[in-house]
Amino acid sequence: MTLVEILVSLVVLLIVIGGAGAAYLKLLKGFKTQSKVSESYTENLAARELLRYDIEMAGYGLPYDLTNLSSPKYNEAVSNGAVSPDPPDPASFNDAPDNIPRPFAFSDNQGQNSSDVLVIKSQAAGINKTSRKWSILYYDSATSQWKIKKWNNTEQDFGNPDRFIILDTSRALQKTSTNWYFTFLAAYYSDASALAIPGTTANLNLVYGVDPDTNLRMPFNRVDYYLKKPDSNFPSRCYENSYILYRSTINQGDGARNEEPLMDCVMDFQVAFGLDTDGDRNMEPWITDLNTIADTNGNGTADEIRNQVRQVSVSILFHEGRKDDTFQFSGSLNLSDVAALGSFTPTGDAVHYRWKVLQLAIKPMNLME
Repeated sequence: MTLVEILVSLVVLLIVIGGAGAAYLKLLKGFKTQSKVSESYTENLAARELLRYDIEMAGYGLPYDLTNLSSPKYNEAVSNGAVSPDPPDPASFNDAPDNIPRPFAFSDNQGQNSSDVLVIKSQAAGINKTSRKWSILYYDSATSQWKIKKWNNTEQDFGNPDRFIILDTSRALQKTSTNWYFTFLAAYYSDASALAIPGTTANLNLVYGVDPDTNLRMPFNRVDYYLKKPDSNFPSRCYENSYILYRSTINQGDGARNEEPLMDCVMDFQVAFGLDTDGDRNMEPWITDLNTIADTNGNGTADEIRNQVRQVSVSILFHEGRKDDTFQFSGSLNLSDVAALGSFTPTGDAVHYRWKVLQLAIKPMNLME
């Protein structure tokens, strides 16, 4: 083989290797893009189901009457001026110190990028082993003792030091001379007379678990949903002008937010409420601002929200995967099918992301009386 033939062979070989390398890089880039899409899907599935659970359980175990308590009746979230320009101050959603807790509190277009802030109050919002527990306080005529019902199930039965509240059957918060919340003792399964017992042995009270071990500042748990961009550790795959959807519980000990990132690369978070205003069990208006519900009896809007809200529509605008310069998004996305929540048209670098709208239509299961 001559030198010329060797050189020609090398050139051909280099061309083949170069082509194979280019094909490999293209496949690798496609794999990375699709793997991030799959990763986004898995994360978003978890976020969707958690949000669905919280909304379905809104109002669970909330007291409807606080007249047994003297003012100030309870505390809630502490004010945090450091949130600016992030979501509105968590204290702005408080019903404390004296109002009946609303199952939903809301801020319309006051969050990042004119997004909404949704606050949900229920015992279940704590998502801890105690908040899943409930029982009854009843009079056992066989032993002539007040007792808390034992289910004989380790997942359902209370144990020390579970913190719990007691409601009567009209959902009024009960108290002893000193306390409206209690720490469980095993003795309460055989003698609970030290608790807030009913006025007659023919009645019973409802027992709701709230927190595993912390003294209560509020007779419920609370979770806040909002968009925020952290000062550090923002995912590099996300569009630079997007945010993280947070799910933050309010700490029973100090009233501060326990921030937990729920969903990355979110551009908007919008909520609408389907109302039944005439009691016919049909949704007539959809509203985009819960604060337009009026207080009809001078005791706050907790009862109006319970009686009127029948469905909650949530729209989350986000992108899947990372930026793909070979991809071009065209057109616009409507954020909702049921209410005027706006639309989104990507511009600039945003067109190189795969934008989606996650829509949820959820019926709260604990509002209707």
